[in-house]
Amino acid sequence: MTIILMVILLAISYLPPFKGILAISFVSLAFFIALSIIVFYLGNAAAKSPNKNRLTQLIMILVFVKLFCCLFIIIIYDRLFEPRTNFYVLPFILIYIVFTVFEVNMLSKANRLTQQT
Repeated sequence: MTIILMVILLAISYLPPFKGILAISFVSLAFFIALSIIVFYLGNAAAKSPNKNRLTQLIMILVFVKLFCCLFIIIIYDRLFEPRTNFYVLPFILIYIVFTVFEVNMLSKANRLTQQT
């Protein structure tokens, strides 16, 4: 999935409105990869927890943390690089959506394992 995203990002970066998106694209890609690894381990730990609400609590916390971090990344990029257009947000949103779907799938599997035991 990451390789496909990298190819798409590289292809998009050659289009005129998306020149200069590689910096934020690869930073956000690295952020979401790291976040997915953390979510995987936390989700498995929460699924094995005797507290049945632990997974729900984790999901709620992750939504707020991810939202805050995403806004932080976009604001920092905008302040540091002062891009001419706002098209740099579109690849970021693409990465966000792909990794959110991946994380939801991962946490759903962890939840199913919890319900089976």
